[in-house]
Amino acid sequence: PIPVGSEPDQLAISSDGTILWVGLDGASAVRQVNLTTGTAGLQFSLGGNGGVYQNPPRALALAALPGSPNSVIVATQTPFTYEGTVAIFDNGVLRGTATATTVNGIFYALLTNGARSEIYAGGGAYQTYTYNSSGLTPLATGPSGFTYASSNSNEMQIAGGTLYTDSGKAFDAESGALLGTFYVSGTTVAQGPTVADTTLGLVFMLDSSSGSTY
Repeated sequence: PIPVGSEPDQLAISSDGTILWVGLDGASAVRQVNLTTGTAGLQFSLGGNGGVYQNPPRALALAALPGSPNSVIVATQTPFTYEGTVAIFDNGVLRGTATATTVNGIFYALLTNGARSEIYAGGGAYQTYTYNSSGLTPLATGPSGFTYASSNSNEMQIAGGTLYTDSGKAFDAESGALLGTFYVSGTTVAQGPTVADTTLGLVFMLDSSSGSTY
């Protein structure tokens, strides 16, 4: 066991496996854990001490920046709004400025591509970013009317240029455009935890479309 602080929630591990980032809801903060020594260290605030309605904010999603163990990407919700922000922190210091989204742009999932220096954020909207030493730059905004991730279904996967979500739909990873829908039968959309295997050419889904349990 590694004590980290109040109400740990979201997690992200560095690409070299040495650092774990932990969102602390109770402290409205993010903490860095050294997995080599098994100790919690640096902690930085997101602007408050927890609370309802995301005021002050908490980390809704985390992603480690590829190749940079001391850098983490954080998605939060702007207090009292349906607007979200995405930001990069280096050793707890904000890189550039946080990038805000439009209404219903609260993000619950983050993916990265170090080879292309891109970040993919999904929630009630879909937004891609490029990043460099100065911060984030918006790249593309997906079409409205889709749910890419939610608080209860916050997993996304990109395989072969396709974005797979738990909502039973597949999207283009760059633009967010809908590519197709998975159906259990007829017009019943398959929904649930989803994993694509490009080697087998198959998508596996733990379907929950017919009830409240898996």
